[in-house]
Amino acid sequence: MALSPAERSQRARHAALSVHARGRTNTGPARAAQLALLEQQVVAEALAQGENLSDDEVRKRVDFKRRARMAAMSRLAQKAYRVRRERMEGPA
Repeated sequence: MALSPAERSQRARHAALSVHARGRTNTGPARAAQLALLEQQVVAEALAQGENLSDDEVRKRVDFKRRARMAAMSRLAQKAYRVRRERMEGPA
């Protein structure tokens, strides 16, 4: 029996929530690695501009860089959803 897109989405959402409820997710190492990479980028950019940043300033810029990355991914996801919806609805 084939599931509709809505049913597949609901099934996947249920599965993801169940995994999180059991505490089987460990995103800490991945998050730490991403923050370390962003910190390296911030420090390299500052050095290239001749800046010497305090630890607080590095943390602040890493947070802004992370938020900018998430906003960009959100924008790309919205575009992908719109394109998918338009394909499913067909030409207007």
